[in-house]
Amino acid sequence: MTSPFITVPELATALAGPTPPVVLDASCVLHPAKFDGDYRRESGRSRWLEAHVPTSRHVDVVTQFSDPDAALSYMHPEPQQIAAELARLGIGPGDGVVVSDVTGGLFAARLWYLLTWIGVNARVLDGGLAAWTALGNPTEAGEAPAHEPVADWPAAAVREAWITKHDLLARSETDARP
Repeated sequence: MTSPFITVPELATALAGPTPPVVLDASCVLHPAKFDGDYRRESGRSRWLEAHVPTSRHVDVVTQFSDPDAALSYMHPEPQQIAAELARLGIGPGDGVVVSDVTGGLFAARLWYLLTWIGVNARVLDGGLAAWTALGNPTEAGEAPAHEPVADWPAAAVREAWITKHDLLARSETDARP
């Protein structure tokens, strides 16, 4: 298995190559709770606008890669919904993707999991933007150029990655030990 991580030197080399990966910044800020039930988050877009890996695009995992109709936050969308969003971003089924964030890696890992679930060749930038800049690599600021969407492409799960509440309850009954 290929490592789920890509190092900064590997990404720098890949970005200079003939078929560079698409870099997605999935930064999202979760605010500390001030009271029980205080759940506040904001897009990490403002941080991405300040400095990002050259050519990267910011995505909002909560609005673009979560099921908006689910009763709970961050529920995964169906594979075709993920593929449709990627196509809208100009990413085709054969494109390599590197995901990163500036908020500890949680949302980069979440996006990596969703993308690899549908067979996208995705990796997480080891250390994120902090590691990128620590090795003296350049950053960009401000908006990125718009990307042309690509044609919608079919997607399906390539591995089992989720379990339902019903599955969990059934499994707990059969897996119980005396």
